[in-house]
Amino acid sequence: MNKTKMIALPLIAIMLSLTTAVAVAHWVDNLYVVGEVQSGELSACVYIASTLAGNDWTCDPGLKNVRQLDKDIANSNVTFTCDTVTVTVNNGYPCYYEHVDIGVENTGTIPWAIWKVVIWTDYSDAVTLYTPQQYMLLNLTDDGLPDMELRWGNSFGDQFDPGTMADLSFEFHLLNPIPQGATCLQFYAQIYIVNWNEYEAMLPPGVIPQ
Repeated sequence: MNKTKMIALPLIAIMLSLTTAVAVAHWVDNLYVVGEVQSGELSACVYIASTLAGNDWTCDPGLKNVRQLDKDIANSNVTFTCDTVTVTVNNGYPCYYEHVDIGVENTGTIPWAIWKVVIWTDYSDAVTLYTPQQYMLLNLTDDGLPDMELRWGNSFGDQFDPGTMADLSFEFHLLNPIPQGATCLQFYAQIYIVNWNEYEAMLPPGVIPQ
């Protein structure tokens, strides 16, 4: 019996020693990673604008049956900053029609899409367009009556990569009656872009993505 007890005690001592060693060897330390993230640039600029060449053009109400005339009386002048287009009609008359093409270049580093276009005049509140082929009436003078019908063309929701150009277009038609002496009629269009993968999320409720 004594020999058995003498053998058991050293085994217990060895087991306690091993347990202590495991506990001491379980160390904890922190590892830190330092990095740098550079974001992209969302940027666009209107670079070109053109109107119909040659003699004046006309159309029927509703911007239908577009055709050229044998007279050259009115003209449309298009000026622009990076995001805003100003259209000035000189010597305009009822039934005068114009088609405007503009080019908007992606001057940033990430793709974008045309989110919306806001159109207004000096005599009417702004109207926001989210879809192509949207029809609207504009008051260009202080008579309180619609003087122009306008329809915006295309490119809402399309993805444009850095360095590429979005071709945008719209058409308008002067209505009856335009006050006599209103030789300079003007309206404005501002173009808004959004990160290409946020386009659908930025649309208001009820608007179907293009």
